Amino acid sequence: MDSQDSAVQVVGIGASAGAMDPLREFFSELPADGGLAFVVVQHLDPTHVSYMASLLAKHTTMKVAEAQDQTNVQANCVYTIPPNKFLFIRDGMLHLTEPVKRDGLRMPIDFFFRSLAEDQHDKAVAVLLSGSGSDGTLAIREVRGAGGVVFVQDPKTAQFDAMIENAIATGLVDYVLPVRQIPGPLLQYVQQSRIEPTGSSETRTLEDGIKSILNLLVSETKSDFRCYKKSTIQRRIERRMGLAQIREIADYARFLSQNPDELGKLSKDMLIGVTSFFRDIEPFEELRDRVIESLVKEQNNENPLRVWVPGCATGEEAYSIVMLLMEEMNRAGKNLSLQVFASDIDREALKYARDAIYSQSITADLSEERLARFFTKKDGTYQIAKHVREVVTFAEHNVITDPPFLKMDLISCRNLLIYIEPEIQKRVLNLFAFALKPLGYLFLGKSDTTVDRSDLYEPISRNLRIFRRRHSVSRPVGNLPLRFAPPIRSDRLEGQPPIKLSDLNQQVLLAHFNAAIVLVNEDGKIMHFYGPTNKYLTHPSGDANLSLFDMIENRYSLMLRLALERAAQENNSVKLSALDLNRGNSAESVDVTITPAVEPRSGKRMLAVIFEPGRTPLKNPFVSAQETAEPDVDITAHLEAENKRLKAELQAAIESFETSHEEFTAANEEVLAINEELQSANEELETSKEELQSVNEELTTVNAQLNEKVEELNKINDDLANFLNSSEVGTLFLDREFCIRRFTPSATALLNLIPLDIGRPVGDISTKVVDADLVSIAGNVLKSLALFEKEVQTSDGVWYMLRCLPYRTLSDVIDGVVFTFTDVSRLKHSEEAIMEARDYAENIIDTMRESLIVLDPELKVVSANRAFYETFQTSPGTTRHQFIYELGNRQWNIPKLREWLEKITRRPTVREF
Repeated sequence: MDSQDSAVQVVGIGASAGAMDPLREFFSELPADGGLAFVVVQHLDPTHVSYMASLLAKHTTMKVAEAQDQTNVQANCVYTIPPNKFLFIRDGMLHLTEPVKRDGLRMPIDFFFRSLAEDQHDKAVAVLLSGSGSDGTLAIREVRGAGGVVFVQDPKTAQFDAMIENAIATGLVDYVLPVRQIPGPLLQYVQQSRIEPTGSSETRTLEDGIKSILNLLVSETKSDFRCYKKSTIQRRIERRMGLAQIREIADYARFLSQNPDELGKLSKDMLIGVTSFFRDIEPFEELRDRVIESLVKEQNNENPLRVWVPGCATGEEAYSIVMLLMEEMNRAGKNLSLQVFASDIDREALKYARDAIYSQSITADLSEERLARFFTKKDGTYQIAKHVREVVTFAEHNVITDPPFLKMDLISCRNLLIYIEPEIQKRVLNLFAFALKPLGYLFLGKSDTTVDRSDLYEPISRNLRIFRRRHSVSRPVGNLPLRFAPPIRSDRLEGQPPIKLSDLNQQVLLAHFNAAIVLVNEDGKIMHFYGPTNKYLTHPSGDANLSLFDMIENRYSLMLRLALERAAQENNSVKLSALDLNRGNSAESVDVTITPAVEPRSGKRMLAVIFEPGRTPLKNPFVSAQETAEPDVDITAHLEAENKRLKAELQAAIESFETSHEEFTAANEEVLAINEELQSANEELETSKEELQSVNEELTTVNAQLNEKVEELNKINDDLANFLNSSEVGTLFLDREFCIRRFTPSATALLNLIPLDIGRPVGDISTKVVDADLVSIAGNVLKSLALFEKEVQTSDGVWYMLRCLPYRTLSDVIDGVVFTFTDVSRLKHSEEAIMEARDYAENIIDTMRESLIVLDPELKVVSANRAFYETFQTSPGTTRHQFIYELGNRQWNIPKLREWLEKITRRPTVREF
């Protein structure tokens, strides 16, 4: 299912040390019927049971449960993370996975928040509460990048504020509030209705409002987002309207015009800054195997390997590619020169990237090996090592309107094109083709699809969005405002086996008799002379060099350089006609032809510069070798041609200067931004410190939960102590070794007990009980597990009912015995009194002269007096417990008497008596 259409909106809550009280406050202020689901992610000790669910359940009427694997999220429910697990959400369902630990740290909050951003998109809501460390810092970038909202606890109210301060430092937090004030704005934000036009007039109002806002951004902040997709722009505006509690877009446009701060926040929101080290690891692994390895293998030590990362945000992507390049160079045993240009329009993000200081949470994305090799640890943060930083040049640059960097071997532009209009995407792809060398590589994000419809690229890995610029196609740049010379193809001649240059020269001269030729490489360095080249070239003064541009007359140096670049780029001959070379007091007209030349055996291409005596000047000095021109000896035409040539040369010089200026500006910014950092002498100690800090967070959380449980147990113990102390029943608890575990105050009346006797064997304690061996009784009870009960008397004549039964734990384990002593003296005395009264009554009956017999309800004889026994000549032994009808010779078996007696016994009063 699409989580965006899901009725249940999920709020992720990240908490760590000192978060028990904030969590209680937060849920106490929340209504139980808000329609939201809450997922609480904490740093828990993996070896301890978590009581978080039961503790939070006391502060909310919502259902609170520990998350289980594949749990469907339901509204008005709270889910807590279990110990030793990571939690993530996908398609509205919670999943558990094994924890990821890097450099001794666990980052469960980052892990969940990232999945929340991916699953909930612009509905994602993240809340950060008290905690130490930096967990959650990286993931809130993705929450904001997806269009979600971030709340954090006011650091002044937090027991531990490091985690909150790190989040606030990103500049991506929307609300900083005391915990009790968070639920109100949170509910208002999620209940804010979206802009859903129902008719043409409302649609037009929406479009006019968006257009007005975009124009305001351009005029006030110089930020132009008009090329962004309309859906992206609308979602970003809706988000800011929700935070400002404004429902109508026209009202929000007026609000923007009156509040420059809100205008700046909207401009910041429009910038998509979602990035991380090796984001989506599978494409980076494919890039390493299919591209990086090939580039490093083919590159020589003379020419730098050039990479451009447009839309670099805070620099993680650029540094990730540098790491891949350096790792591959190390494997290949090469030490290549690297030039990586990283550009973005966000100045704050570029400053962050230049500083290259990242929070501890990056350990979730980087292996320990890469952390050790490419980072320096300092004060709980990680900084990119100097040898990596100095490779990357960061520059403020708009990929849509500014000229690109040239001669690139690789361009990495991931998840930038998806935010701009399709037509602009095509123009940017043309721009990238212009910036890439032939057969250069383009690395895009997984959602970038426009390149599939371009004939400029061929796929290397279509699924993972890696492409290569075709060699044979031209490089159109559309109507982008680009005016600069195209890059020269690098043929990487250096480091190759020697070429027989004389043979190559002879082949070229077959088509150009009476000519002087020099073979040059792409930089204009002369590799071989043939023929009378001294007629056209002179050695410059100063240090010796073989540069063609230094050996030709100064006024033609730039023209020759441009022609050389054009011949290399178009792979075709270029001719400069009627160049006037001064030789002493005379001038000589020379035609110069520049043509590519390929050595047959190695296949390596060079450039042959052919000097021939001039014949006829042309109107335009830049013509192909195949073109011809009509003869024109008119001096006016010659001057016009010279004027056009000079204009073309000037324009080319301007374009070349703009390109060089762009690169020098970027390099200058990077040089100014570099700040040397001292290596930390106690790196291993800091690692241990961070691990201990992480463990301390987990233990602090566990301690808070245990403190809560201890408070409950203390209350229960108080209740139990009061119950036992108020009871008159003496109670004695023994363990399996019959040592005293606990006793009640009433037990001291029978045994000489003091508090110091706890732990002593009960056999060592003197007792007032007569004829009762407590050790023997306890042993028999442990063997039989049956209740023992006996009346016992103390030495001072007090009677007790002694009971002994097994001591059972809640898990039904026998762990000793329990003795109880109940005072039965009153009952004992009552029985004696009853017996005395009974004897007295019997004596009175015996003195009566009349015969008396007592029957039970069954008409059996209970007793009779002395007169009865004497009158009927019988004895108690033959009378008691006999039916009256069977006495003597059955003379009492009279039907009338029997009927009368039975009638009496059936009366209710008699039965009751």
